[in-house]
Amino acid sequence: MRRMIPATLLVLLLTACGGGREDKAVQACEQAVKERMADRAYTLDAADMKAKAKPEGEDMVHIQTTIVFDPGLPREVKQTMDCKARFVGGKDLPDVVSLTFTW
Repeated sequence: MRRMIPATLLVLLLTACGGGREDKAVQACEQAVKERMADRAYTLDAADMKAKAKPEGEDMVHIQTTIVFDPGLPREVKQTMDCKARFVGGKDLPDVVSLTFTW
């Protein structure tokens, strides 16, 4: 029983801290889209992005989600957005190393 307490505590601590990298990757990808699509109306779902965030190695997070251009208009278009963010020591947000839209 005593051996289970530290293991359970470790699992709880890791669960509580688990969203940090994904949240930061989502934030970096959202910022990159904002800069790249400054002249376009679009919507992104941050919760969906976080749910679909997948680690690739120790320093990379890959996010693939849907972006909606011209939401609510007759010309509304849904596309796939693919973003890869790499964590670098000394920086709060990761660097976006790849941002593509599948038209």
